[in-house]
Amino acid sequence: FFCFQDFIYDFQVKEEIRIFTQRHHISQTAISKATHQAISQSYISQWLTSNITMGDAKRRIIYEWFVRQKRRLEGAYPSATTMPAKVPLCLLLFELKT
Repeated sequence: FFCFQDFIYDFQVKEEIRIFTQRHHISQTAISKATHQAISQSYISQWLTSNITMGDAKRRIIYEWFVRQKRRLEGAYPSATTMPAKVPLCLLLFELKT
């Protein structure tokens, strides 16, 4: 089942992550290491620069990483420790939409 609205939303989130990593000088290798190699640097590169669709498990991992980093670096929370270790995907999606 393909939902065009989900595709557009995923593209918007991908673009936000791409801009965020550029602004904060975060390398794709650093993202890969932060995800404990769950997502390789080459896969991150392909995802950010092409039209590939990331699977749900990897999307959850990169969204969790992104929300933590955004909170930590842009001051939404005083420290990353104020956020639970595991964040439900629906909460991540809500946070990214706001």
